[in-house]
Amino acid sequence: MTRVIYHDEGIGETRAVLFSDDRPVELWIERWSEIGKIARVGDRYWGRVTSFDARISAAFIDLGVGVPALLPLPRRTTALVEGSWLRVKVIREAVAEKGPVLKLEPPQEGDSRSRPRTGRAGLIDPGPSLLAEGSKAFFSRDWWDGCDVIADASSRLEVDAAVENALATQWVIPHGGRISLEPTKALVAIDVDAGPRSGKQQNAAKFCEDLNCAAAEVLARAVRLKGLGGLFAVDFAALTDVKTRAKVETVLKASLKVDPAETRCGTIDQFGVCIFQRQRKTRSVLELLLEPGQSGRDPAVLSVESRSLEAIRQLETQAYTDRGARLVLRVPNDVHAWLNADTIGWKTALAAKIGARFVVQPALSVGQRVDVEMQ
Repeated sequence: MTRVIYHDEGIGETRAVLFSDDRPVELWIERWSEIGKIARVGDRYWGRVTSFDARISAAFIDLGVGVPALLPLPRRTTALVEGSWLRVKVIREAVAEKGPVLKLEPPQEGDSRSRPRTGRAGLIDPGPSLLAEGSKAFFSRDWWDGCDVIADASSRLEVDAAVENALATQWVIPHGGRISLEPTKALVAIDVDAGPRSGKQQNAAKFCEDLNCAAAEVLARAVRLKGLGGLFAVDFAALTDVKTRAKVETVLKASLKVDPAETRCGTIDQFGVCIFQRQRKTRSVLELLLEPGQSGRDPAVLSVESRSLEAIRQLETQAYTDRGARLVLRVPNDVHAWLNADTIGWKTALAAKIGARFVVQPALSVGQRVDVEMQ
């Protein structure tokens, strides 16, 4: 198995994708706009106890950033009171409507402090990060197993393609068929469909086995690339034979086992449905890149920030092609407003790379896509 990481350090966000046997399997994105605003996995904080919930044996902790975090407590804990200061480590980021999850850190050797010097909750030590100063630590995790990290002109193309893959709602099964993924509040529903897959040369049982075994491998890769977690319900296609169900179940469990996230897989029932669980430590790619449609019924769309950062990359790429030319970036009104506000300092960063030879203007007509013109 060959593995390689493509690392794209762009303006406004840093992205990386892990390829295994020439297929993208895991994607990471960190944005400038979130620096110092969210608690990330691996970050260590001084936190202050704000309240307790005896029903779940947990305390809520103010980290000085974001929403209050949850600290599970051993039963019958009496040493803590509201206002207590604690050293804690983030083991899961805030996802959806739930705050971060923490674990208690032991006192540091040689440090007798029982509270932060500043008297305020805040970061002690950041965890591994994709952003420039922390990327070396991020890629030194044990389960990378020494795979190569590539950060050249090809990296952006590979990451762009992986992002497009991750955002897809349907994935093609080799030799025909597809799977559809639909996240809901309760779980992620996955449907396996034979589609135009040909089975003329096979009996029904063999056709069903090949289709569903291939689907099991594809769906395991899809949920990992999307960064989805929680419960999954897979509706396999026409899976009624007991022996075939056992074979497909074996393939699914083997496919999930290579995922570094903890997974638990149930059995396939008489209806061809299998429930499995995937550990969730960070937000999914969908949560990071998308925002709700205009109405509650419309599908999610790329967020204004996602489209704005995409426009910056397009402008930068064009600048390297047309060296020395003055460039006009035309974008929709909402993207223009985001870029014009420049809350992340993108203009200064881009000017340092290509020179101050660009302007941003609103699109000339409604519905016009992002376009770069030479002045």
